Amino acid sequence: MKARAARKKRKPTGGHPATKTIQVRRGRPKSRPMLSRSRGDRVKWKNNDKLRQRIVLSKWPFEGKRRAIVVAGGKVSVPLKVRSSARKGTVRYAIVTKEVFPKLRPGRTAPDPPGFSVGG
Repeated sequence: MKARAARKKRKPTGGHPATKTIQVRRGRPKSRPMLSRSRGDRVKWKNNDKLRQRIVLSKWPFEGKRRAIVVAGGKVSVPLKVRSSARKGTVRYAIVTKEVFPKLRPGRTAPDPPGFSVGG
């Protein structure tokens, strides 16, 4: 018998949208997800903490009106779909916890805030 060559798994290509989950955590994230405009990818945030977290974005690349992204403790946010007309580039965000940081105002971020990239 001939030995079969191991087949490499192919990454999905084409028009299938993906939903990516970003962990809500303090400090630098492990990776920066890439979201595709042409596929209409979606993103949601998962909060493993017990406190409610608010996500403040530097720009709004999603469909619909700009709104607060609030994730309750131990929950996952509603998925947001990337607009096909969104500009390419990195979207930075800050995680605001009123209970822990009462003086932190929206728009103030750490020196190297977390983010995600929007691409073709």
